[in-house]
This record gives sequence, structure tokens and C-alpha cells, in this order.
Amino acid sequence: MCKSPLVSVGIPTFNRVALLDQAIKCIVNQTYKNLEIIISDNATPGDEVESLVKSYMDKDKRIIFKKHTLNYGGEKNFEYLINKAQGKYFVFAGDDDIRSLDFIEKNLLFLERNIDYVASTSPVRFENRDFDKFVMGDDSLDEDDSADRVIHFYNRWHANGRFYSLIRRQELQKIYSTNFFFGSDWIVIISLLQLGKFKRISEGELILGANGTSHNSNYFSTYRNSFINWFIPFKDVISISFLLLRKANMKRKVKLLYRLLKLNFTAFYWQSKSEIYKLYKKISG
Repeated sequence: MCKSPLVSVGIPTFNRVALLDQAIKCIVNQTYKNLEIIISDNATPGDEVESLVKSYMDKDKRIIFKKHTLNYGGEKNFEYLINKAQGKYFVFAGDDDIRSLDFIEKNLLFLERNIDYVASTSPVRFENRDFDKFVMGDDSLDEDDSADRVIHFYNRWHANGRFYSLIRRQELQKIYSTNFFFGSDWIVIISLLQLGKFKRISEGELILGANGTSHNSNYFSTYRNSFINWFIPFKDVISISFLLLRKANMKRKVKLLYRLLKLNFTAFYWQSKSEIYKLYKKISG
């Protein structure tokens, strides 16, 4: 096998055969070839997913497939992929996401040359939207102080581009834990930011599907496990963030609190709007 670093690609999937097909195509056709491609099916009914994946496995020996007998939820599926991976680098590939064919090659090249960076991604946009690093919040987080990197991260709502970055696997495995609360993917990012910087290169692209969890009308209610979550949706994010930044100076802590309260108010607004809309549909329907 080639001596270039092994990259593990983890594809979590559930009941989206047509979208999965195009997602697999863009991974197997990446210009960087030293990959292991791990596809974890979270107990999709029937055998369509398995048949699709095996049709690729017949032609590509880099693919590893696991069909779970029970649906353990998205968080557990993600954890399975991380624990299964063997590569120096790891990247999540959503089963409805599309990457440019040079995504892995270009981001790997950057990380190999910059050891102080823990992750790298290309310009990110949602399907049928424009590239905009301010709106998407996918610009580089390259401040020298880890607390400043976290505060910068909390300047924007979106974490999608960062979560689907190419990441140093050992660092990801060090910090990853299965959490089920609103914004748990943000904790993955800020935990990694304690270990290194995030880069947004100018080459390549990542297009996030419009059918992801964050676009689901039940997104807020899925994670709402107590009355307090109505008013403080980011309750767990706030407490863990301050725990991770407990050694930061007071000025940074105040700035962090301001950013988190601002994001929490935004979440409260959208949660309320979502619930009012669902109630209206129920009454009028």
C-alpha cells in the first residue's frame, strides 16, 4: 500500500438509500486514495442499504460495512465510526453531503504541513445556498490562545462545516464522548480547540444536505428533556464551556458569557417560533 497517511472516512446512515449512493460516489472517487471507508447503517429496515453498499464493496476493497440490529441513535452511530477508525486522520461524511473530489487531498496537505492545526475544512454551504464564511461560521479559528479560539467559534450559530472537517483521529478519540443534548456537536469542536487550531482553506468545497437533523421540525423538542430547556436550550453547552475554560482570565470569561447568552437567546427565539408553527399547523390542519 502507499506510504501516505491512512485517512478514515466515517459515513453514518439511516434510511436514505438514494442520497447515500451519491455520498459514497464522492468518497470513493476522491483524488486522495489511501482511505478506509466505514459505513455504519443504524438499522435501516429492509436490505436496500446493504445491497447498495455491497455493490460498491465488490469493486472497492477499502469499504467496511456494519449494519446494526438496533437503532442506537445518531450519537452512538457516530461514536461507533470513530472507535472503528484506524487512520491518522478522520472525517465524517454525512449520507446526504457532497464534497469536491479534492476535499481530502487539499485538507490533508494542509494538516501534514501545519502540526499546530487539529482540523481543516474547505468552504461550506448548505444545498441550494451560497458560500459565505460569515453566515456559515466556517472561517479559520487560528488564535494562539485556545480560549480566544473558543470565543471566536461562538461568534456564529453554525458548527456544521467544522464538525465535518478532516480531523486528526487521535485527538478526536481523546475528547469524543456520546452526549445527548442540544449543541453536543459544539462541545466536540470546543474540546478539539483546546488541542489545536482549525483551518478553513480556500480550495475544495463541502455541500451539506438539506435533510439533516438541524433542518428537522422536531430538532428542538428532541433534546428538550426538562422545563429549563425551554428558556435555556444551551444549558449543557454553557456549563461545559465554562468548565473547559475555567483557567481563562475574567475578561475572556465575560466575553464567553456574552456570546453564549446571545446564542441562547437565538435558540430560544427559533424554538418558540418552531413550536408556535407546529401548533398552528395542528389547529388549522
